[in-house]
Amino acid sequence: MFPLPLFHRHVFLFCNLFHAHGNDMKKHTPADVVPPKGSFFGRVYAIVARIPPGRVMTYGQISALLDNDCSARYVGFAMSSAPAWLNLPCHRVVNRRGETSPDAVFGGKDVQRKLLEREGVKFTDKGRIDLSKCLFLTD
Repeated sequence: MFPLPLFHRHVFLFCNLFHAHGNDMKKHTPADVVPPKGSFFGRVYAIVARIPPGRVMTYGQISALLDNDCSARYVGFAMSSAPAWLNLPCHRVVNRRGETSPDAVFGGKDVQRKLLEREGVKFTDKGRIDLSKCLFLTD
């Protein structure tokens, strides 16, 4: 058997965990389903957790910080898979054009925008984030 790519391994492991515990996942502790620190998901979540209020990062920027071990789309997949109990500031991750996520991602039209504006993120007249002022650059 050939080794699965890292991305597929995470999906495979999560599916096996869910199958083993069925719909009764709530009785298990978060540690049961938290990705290992060195895993792809864990590394993405660690970066996102460091984004301060009033700043944003792009999916591609996070990918580059991971030495391009993945595409920006895989970062997006990790973000959409983030458990709510991690309390990650997922709303601070946007696309390369400074556009917010589609309406369904945050539960309604302009939810992500309102969260960002509340933190002081500035938008242009075209409805995009002014990345020249709000992009979070890591050390």
